[in-house]
Amino acid sequence: VCSTSVLGPAVKRRSGTVRFDRLTGTAIVTIKADDMDDRGGPYGGVDGAVFSRRARMWWKVAAAKQSKVERLIAILKGSHGVILGDWDVDFRDGYGPDGDVFPLVNPGDDDPRNIKGMRLVGVSGQSGRIYSEDLRG
Repeated sequence: VCSTSVLGPAVKRRSGTVRFDRLTGTAIVTIKADDMDDRGGPYGGVDGAVFSRRARMWWKVAAAKQSKVERLIAILKGSHGVILGDWDVDFRDGYGPDGDVFPLVNPGDDDPRNIKGMRLVGVSGQSGRIYSEDLRG
């Protein structure tokens, strides 16, 4: 039996792509595979609720955009857009006192549209968050 101390991402690749230009009401965050502070990395054996904590927090959302964001997608940094999770957002629950916590409808449901593991194409991941075209500007 062989083992390794290096863990890969906890998402099984799925064929197909999601086109950025077809997204609306969407914020996209890029997650590194490493642990950060008390935020665990996206490793195997981790459920959607744990992924959601990493994806939903620490991303400042402008007050003018908060009521327009309906969806949060997390992609894995350096993976050419592999989708780690996809959550529905309900702005009525508020973004926290600092405007940096996405209010997810169901943190444990990280794939309501069956796109987890597909690639997001048409935009490259970066630090921070990216908004769909309708939310930019």
